Amino acid sequence: MERKFFPLVFFLIFFLSSSIYAQTWTQVNEDGFGDANNIMACSMAVYNNDLYVGARNDSTGARVWRYDDPGWTQVNLDGFGDANNTMARLAVYNNRLYVGTANGNTGAEVWEYDGSNWTQVNLDGFVGDAHNTMALSMAVYNNRLYVGTRNDSTWAEVRRYDGPSTWTQVNVNGFGDPNNMWALSMAVYNNRLYVGTANGNTGAEVWEMYIPPSSIPTLSQWGMIIFSLLLAGTAIFVLRRRLYAG
Repeated sequence: MERKFFPLVFFLIFFLSSSIYAQTWTQVNEDGFGDANNIMACSMAVYNNDLYVGARNDSTGARVWRYDDPGWTQVNLDGFGDANNTMARLAVYNNRLYVGTANGNTGAEVWEYDGSNWTQVNLDGFVGDAHNTMALSMAVYNNRLYVGTRNDSTWAEVRRYDGPSTWTQVNVNGFGDPNNMWALSMAVYNNRLYVGTANGNTGAEVWEMYIPPSSIPTLSQWGMIIFSLLLAGTAIFVLRRRLYAG
């Protein structure tokens, strides 16, 4: 009886200790990253195998931190040089880290980081519209970066990054409802882009967009196309010479 009892005890001890360990949390930063004005860790992203956190700071401006286990290193100027940039939303796209800000003064900004330098890649408010006060959400869909905004004047917008400082709006303002002022969340699922809104009147809405994958040939496909054309041209040339010779 004792021989059967001991394996059971060992199993229970192992199982319970594993369960307890699995639920253990460890704080890995100092409160506020050492500054109580860093009141929110708004977003996180992994870029170049490092963890980055965007923090809200209404005093000196948004901050972006890199985890250098066990410490944290700030990698941007406070607010990117503007204390009105108070929040930071993060996304990784095309081997760059992108940060969308909240700016109630001149409009939301988007900044690009290559691991060393920061570059703003939009006009303030995307089209100079200060009512686009927040870049609330970001996602990469069909190899393009999308950003959802807060706009309390002409309602929420979803914009696609089409190159240097070019952001194309891809939705009707507020999805046709003036109460959809925030494009609050964004995700890619089943080859579709989903956007969740904030709507204090009739309730939150979720919208879906589908764009077929790009049919533009890749570089290797262009090579095959050119090779096939050259081969066909050569065959036609040889055939015509034979006809004339005959």
